[in-house]
Amino acid sequence: MSAVTVGAPGTLAAALAAAQGEMSSAKKDGTNPHFASHYATLAAVWDACREPLAKHGLAVVQTTERDDGGLVLITSLLHSSGEAVSGRMPVVAGKAGDMQSLGSALTYARRYGLAAIVGIAPDDDDGEAAVGRRDAAPPRKATAAKPVSREPGEDDAPPLGHGEHDLEPLARIPAAKSPDYRSPAALGKELLRLTGDRDGAMALLTELCGASSLSGMPPAEVGPAWAALAKHAKWGRP
Repeated sequence: MSAVTVGAPGTLAAALAAAQGEMSSAKKDGTNPHFASHYATLAAVWDACREPLAKHGLAVVQTTERDDGGLVLITSLLHSSGEAVSGRMPVVAGKAGDMQSLGSALTYARRYGLAAIVGIAPDDDDGEAAVGRRDAAPPRKATAAKPVSREPGEDDAPPLGHGEHDLEPLARIPAAKSPDYRSPAALGKELLRLTGDRDGAMALLTELCGASSLSGMPPAEVGPAWAALAKHAKWGRP
């Protein structure tokens, strides 16, 4: 996200520093069934920063415009002194091109734009308990990939990747005739396994097929995304 600053420097920074000292983490109040994960919604990010911003004379305005690359979200942080800083973020919608997919992509961009410009981070799902479990868990060894049985006619299907705990796992591509090859949920689960977090999975999804969300993705578009994943420079089979 590129940034532009307007006005005499210093006042906004001091006000933002004071506001950030009073902000809380954004609660992960949303659930994504495709990635089996939780995330902080736009409303949760606003709840975490609205009062501290207002208290210190700060406001956030988000607008859109179009340039040669498509729709762009402009997030501006304004101070009562007249000083302001703004950032630009491209809005990447899915292939459907309808208002629902555009609205979803815009909300996604607004959430990240707001969190970035005020310095908000999402809260951990399990808090200290999760950290304790991770610290106490012994290191796990890599496991060998299990043999995969193929049905007649599946000789050309891309092979599955390594085991779940490999240091550099490869994509597990389902057979073209299997239900998972047309399932957005199965695709989301695999992207999450490969990247390790929801943000990485969403970024990989956009890279594969230009979509910003699996919600409402037609089954016919899932197969090409699997095919692109099978040829991916990092996750695909050489």
